[in-house]
Amino acid sequence: MHQIIYIFDFFTKFDEFVCIIPKIFFSKTLWRIAKSLIEYKASLLYVGYVFLFLQLTLLMLSSDVQRNPGLMRNSCSNFSSSFWNLNFVMANDFCKISLLEAYNSQCNFDIICLGETYLNSSYRSDEPALNINGYNLIRSDHPSDTKRGGVAIYYKNYLPLRICDVSFFDECLLVEINLDKKKCFLISLYRSPSQSSDEFDNFCLKFDKILEYVFNQNPQLVFVVGDLNARSDSWWSDDINTIEGTQIESLTSLYGLHQIISEPTHITPYISSCIDLLFTNEPNMVLNSGVHPSLYEKCHHQIVFAEVSLKIEFPPPYERNIWDYDKADNNLINQCIQQFDWLQAFSGKNVEEQVEIFNNTLINIFSNYVPCKTVIFDDKDPPWINDFIRKKLVLKNVIYRRYIMNGRNNQDLIALENIRKYVSDLIIKAKDDYYMNLGAKLHNPLLAKKTYWSLVKTLFNGKKIPVIPPIFFNNQTITDFKAKANIFNKHFSDQCSVISNNSVLPENYRPFTNDELKSFDIKEEDISKIICNLNSSKAHGFDAISIRMLKICDLSVIKPLSYLFKNCLKECIFPEAWKKANVVPIFKKGSRQDFKNYRPVSLLPICGKIFERLIYNSVFNFIDERKLLSPNQSGFKPQDSCVHQLLSITNSIYSSFDCNPSLEVRGVFLDISKAFDKVWQIQSHLVFPVIL
Repeated sequence: MHQIIYIFDFFTKFDEFVCIIPKIFFSKTLWRIAKSLIEYKASLLYVGYVFLFLQLTLLMLSSDVQRNPGLMRNSCSNFSSSFWNLNFVMANDFCKISLLEAYNSQCNFDIICLGETYLNSSYRSDEPALNINGYNLIRSDHPSDTKRGGVAIYYKNYLPLRICDVSFFDECLLVEINLDKKKCFLISLYRSPSQSSDEFDNFCLKFDKILEYVFNQNPQLVFVVGDLNARSDSWWSDDINTIEGTQIESLTSLYGLHQIISEPTHITPYISSCIDLLFTNEPNMVLNSGVHPSLYEKCHHQIVFAEVSLKIEFPPPYERNIWDYDKADNNLINQCIQQFDWLQAFSGKNVEEQVEIFNNTLINIFSNYVPCKTVIFDDKDPPWINDFIRKKLVLKNVIYRRYIMNGRNNQDLIALENIRKYVSDLIIKAKDDYYMNLGAKLHNPLLAKKTYWSLVKTLFNGKKIPVIPPIFFNNQTITDFKAKANIFNKHFSDQCSVISNNSVLPENYRPFTNDELKSFDIKEEDISKIICNLNSSKAHGFDAISIRMLKICDLSVIKPLSYLFKNCLKECIFPEAWKKANVVPIFKKGSRQDFKNYRPVSLLPICGKIFERLIYNSVFNFIDERKLLSPNQSGFKPQDSCVHQLLSITNSIYSSFDCNPSLEVRGVFLDISKAFDKVWQIQSHLVFPVIL
C-alpha cells in the first residue's frame, strides 16, 4: 500500500514531465484499477501484474524524460544564433556541412557561427560544397593562409546585417544587426591553445579594442561567441581555472558581459571542459540557451546556442492551391462547360465583367471535379531530409541529455558516440542518394532541355530561395517586406514610363505599303492550336487559371474564349484583369541591397497571353507577307536568331579583308537600356518602331 501511495504522490507532480501517454491514463485509470483490485481482494497474481505495469511506467519516466526532449525548433519571430567548432570543414568531402544542414532544419538559427574551419584562399566562399540554402557565408581565415584555425558565419539572406571591418584582428568576425529597430552586435572569434604569453596579451588587447568599439555604439544587445580555449570554474563549476580563463573573465566583466553556458562543451573519454563560450550583456533577454551534441563522431566540440527576445522580420509564408489533375474528372468538366450558357451569362455585361464571370465559372467547375488542397510554403528543409532522419536527430539529443544527467559516465558516452555515428552516416547516405538520383535523371537522353538545366543548377546548388535582402533606400535600410515590395513596384513602373521629348515623325516619311490591317479574324481553330502548343509546366497568373486547366477543357473552352476575344476587339478594350501580373524581382549583378540591380519578371494571366498571341500572329503575317521587315533584323523573327546576325557581320568583315586592296570595316554597336519599355508611343498606339 505504501508503494501505491508513493506512486500517487509521484503523479501529483506529473506536470513537470513530458511523457508519451496522457496523464489521466496513468494517474486516474491505473490508480482506480489498483485500488479496486486491493479492495475486492483480487488474487495476488493480478496485483503483481498491476505493480509490474506501474514499475515499467516509472521506468519510462526515468532519467531520459525531459521537458523538451528533442532539438529546439526556434520561434520564427525571435532571433537565435549558434556556435560550433567543427574542426576542419573539408573533412570527408565536406560532410559536416550536410550534417549542419540537417541539424539546422530542426533549429532554424538566424546566424550559425563556426570555428576552426581550416579554410584558405584555395576555397571560394561560393563553393557549392560550402553552400547552405538560404544563407550567406562570410569568413576570416588563418592569417598564414594555411589549413588551420579560422572562423566563419552563415547568416540568413534576409537578415538586416552589416559586416564591420575588423581586419586588424585575425580569426575574428564582427557583424551589426538591426533587430526591432535596435542595434545589436555579434562577435565570433577563435583563439589557438598554442599561443605564447605575448601572443595571448596581444589577443587580449585586440579583443579589448573591439569591445570598446562595440560598446561605444550604445548597442542594445551584444553577443560574443567562440572557442577561446580558456577555462574557469565560474563558467562551469566542475572545471579548473587557467590563466587565460581568468584574464578573459576579467576583461569581459569590465564591459558587463556574462557567460551563459554552464556545462561542458568539449567532451572526450578522458576530460571535459567548458571552452566554447557565449557571452552577452543582456542575460535577462535570453529566452533559451544551452548545449546540443556534436554532429560528427570525431569532433569533441559540442554546439552552443541562444535565443533572445528580439523580434526579427522573416519572409511570410504564402498559400498555394495544389490541384491533383491526375484525378480530375475530365468528362464532367467538359460537360459542365458545354452546358453552361455563356451567351446568356455575357449578355448585357462589359468586357471586364465577362472576364470575371469566365474566371469564376471555370474555377468553380474545377473545384467540384478536381481534388485540391491548400499548401502553406515556408522556408524549406534540405530535400534529402526526411521524417526518419528528423526522428533520429531528436533521439540523439535525448541520449545526449541522458548522458549529462547521469554524470557523464562511459556507458552513456559509448551510446552517444554510437548514435552520433549512426545519424551522421544516415545523413551522408541520404544526401548521396539524392544527388545520385539527380545524376541518373541527367543521363536520360529523352530529358527536356529546360529540365536538364534545372537539374544542373540543383546539382551544383545553383537554386536558392529567392529572398530579397534588406535594401538601401534614401540612406535607410529597409527590412519590412511590404515596404520593399512598394519600392520595387515604383521602380519597375517608372522604368515603363516613356521619356517625354520633342521628337516628331520626319516630314518626308512615307509608308512602305498602302495596305492596312483593319480587322482581326478570331478563329476557334487558331485558339485551339495556341492552347495545344502551350507548355503545361509554365506558371500561371494571379487569376489561378493554369495551362493544364485549359488543356483539360479541350474544345469546350474554345467557344467562351472566342466570345471574349471578339468582344475585346469590338469594344477596343484589353481587360484590366489581364494586365495584372505577379511580378518577381530577379537579381542581375552588383550589390543585392541595391534595388536598381533587379529586373522584373511578370507572370501574366494565360487567357490574356492567348489573346496577345492571336493579335501577334495576325500582325506578323501581315508584315511578313509584304516584306516590311528589314532582312538584317534577326530578333523576334521565327527561324532566325542573333547567331544569323553574327554570321552575317563576320562574313562582311572577312569579305572586306579578301578584297584587293582590303576595304575598311567600321561598326557601331548600341545597347539601349530597357529599350522595350522606352518604345516611342503616341496615344497608346505604336506608330514608329526604330530598327537599328
